[in-house]
Order: sequence, then structure tokens, then C-alpha cells
Amino acid sequence: MKENHKKSLELIDELIKELSPEELKELISKYSEPKNDIREISREDVFDYTDKGYCTVGILKEHLEKFNIPDNAPILIQRVEDVYYEKHNWGIYLKKGMDYCMEDHNKLISKDPKFLKSMMEQYHPAWSPASYGDDKDILFLDLHY
Repeated sequence: MKENHKKSLELIDELIKELSPEELKELISKYSEPKNDIREISREDVFDYTDKGYCTVGILKEHLEKFNIPDNAPILIQRVEDVYYEKHNWGIYLKKGMDYCMEDHNKLISKDPKFLKSMMEQYHPAWSPASYGDDKDILFLDLHY
């Protein structure tokens, strides 16, 4: 673990210990209650998306070659509004990411499974790579058509 990261975790521990019961309760409610239920998709669902024409590594490789996108090209991912997840039933695939490196620290805040789940990384399948003539040295990934 990097020294700066370790110091950050120690600081978080200290800050949590200094919170009053009311402040701790407020913190828990702020981060453990999702605005709306967002559908979680399974690993199997992820592969179903590719069967429906969503992007695959093969499609991405073809796109990179066709548009001669350099290896050092930055990658930009289309931002979509929360309404797609909240109202249009888009799903998310959850993974234990960086915040789960802090799992012990999160459990100091709350052992509530909803809170711990809220600390997971959320992913959605990419629809397709895209290219724009004025930015030929950038790779764009669209989340929808």
C-alpha cells in the first residue's frame, strides 16, 4: 500500500472516531440510501449485452485499426444522465474497487450491507466506440446509440 494511501486511511479512522453519534448517523444515511433502486446486472447479463450488439474487445480492436487511433490515445466515456438508471431500468454491474480497500474503515462507519454495497464500483456495458474527425487521437466510448 502506498504511504500516502495508508496515511489517508489513518486520517479517516481518526475522523470517524471524532464524530458524534448524530454526525455518524447522518453520514451513514447520506451514503447508504440510494436515491432510487438501480437494477443490478449479473455476469451472465453482461454477456447477454454483447449478444445484443454492445461493444466487445473485437469490435474495439477493429475500430482502433480502422480509425488508426494511437496507443497513447486518451479514452473518454460518454456520460449519461442518472435518469437512464433510475427511470429507464438500465442496470449496473458491481465490483469491489478502491473503496473496498477501505472495507475495514467503512465498517467503522456502518456494517449495513446497503452502505457497503454503495461503496462498490458501478459499471455499465459500452454500446460502441466512436470517432470524431476533429479529435482523431482520442478514443470515445458511447454508452448508448
